[in-house]
Amino acid sequence: FSSKAEGITMKHGRVEGIARGVQRFSRGEFNKIVAIDSAHSFDKKQFFQDCARLLKGGDRVAVSDVVLKKDCPLWLRMLLCIMNIRWANQWTEVDYKKQLQASGFRLTSWASLEPHVLAIWLPSRVTAYLDYIVVSAELEV
Repeated sequence: FSSKAEGITMKHGRVEGIARGVQRFSRGEFNKIVAIDSAHSFDKKQFFQDCARLLKGGDRVAVSDVVLKKDCPLWLRMLLCIMNIRWANQWTEVDYKKQLQASGFRLTSWASLEPHVLAIWLPSRVTAYLDYIVVSAELEV
């Protein structure tokens, strides 16, 4: 990846390496972190903890993700596991808010992109229990 805009540096790599691996970055080195269509594939709890380490107070993280709606049935959670969305990453809105707060973030935006994402690809019996969201949160000072 390269960026053409002045004052912008784009970093590309595996999320696990950004804060704790070979491609390790320093505390406060980022002012924004964005994860699009990828949060379901890594340890989200660790990701938000790492973001809190890499950002400074007042900086932001934004992610897009699949979120479980209230009363999501067991069969759907098992189906998500088969689709490589591990159980630990199957969060509800309440889970998201708790994890963000536990990592030191304040939720600033929560927006559903449905019916424009999942509903196009999945049957209504499945999408009745899922939402596709964009979340933005600010690291508390």
